[in-house]
Amino acid sequence: MVQADQGWQGGENTVIDPTLPAILLPPSPLGKSSMSRPVRAKKPIMTAALQLFVEHGIDATGIREVSHAAGYTEAALYRHWPGKEALVRELYQEHLTEVVARLDKAIAGASDLESKIKVAVAGIYALYDAEPLVFRFILLTSNDTRTALQDYGRTPLDVVEALANQAIQERHLDLPSANLAAALTGLFLETAVFVLYGRLPGPLASHSEMVSRLALRLIQP
Repeated sequence: MVQADQGWQGGENTVIDPTLPAILLPPSPLGKSSMSRPVRAKKPIMTAALQLFVEHGIDATGIREVSHAAGYTEAALYRHWPGKEALVRELYQEHLTEVVARLDKAIAGASDLESKIKVAVAGIYALYDAEPLVFRFILLTSNDTRTALQDYGRTPLDVVEALANQAIQERHLDLPSANLAAALTGLFLETAVFVLYGRLPGPLASHSEMVSRLALRLIQP
């Protein structure tokens, strides 16, 4: 279970991307009144759920804890989701979509394979440093049956596999694309996990150049 007090936490000097969705920003004071209209409850509840799921684990966090942390009744939560699993899936979908969008945007502005790898690593690591809860939540739930068996469209793994396919075609590598994608994904993610648990110093962005260099070595003919 991922604990929020371990490893790199970001800090007061961390630059927050103003384009991030409202769920990633501090909850509005409007969400602190159970008398507010139900539609106002959704984002504060999602924000509270994200933090509690990361800090305590999904299984250890109940509907009551989430709704109370957001300043609402359990009934307010049930107006938006039939239960905790639906809430977990929506959180995962929203943040997964954000990660893929960031990757696509970064890669679209790169002219060659080497540049694509560098900007992809830098972009995702910057997201981790700015919003570590988001990154941790995705890691926490990526192999969870509540999310793993759902169809979310394109995922970060699809983006990495596309880069692997491009490397194989351009550099005539005699490798299955899935194997190369797995190796690249392991390099990207395990570095983040090492920072998360304090085995490497943060911020994660300070490792983006080294990770990019190692990734480029993997795709050498």
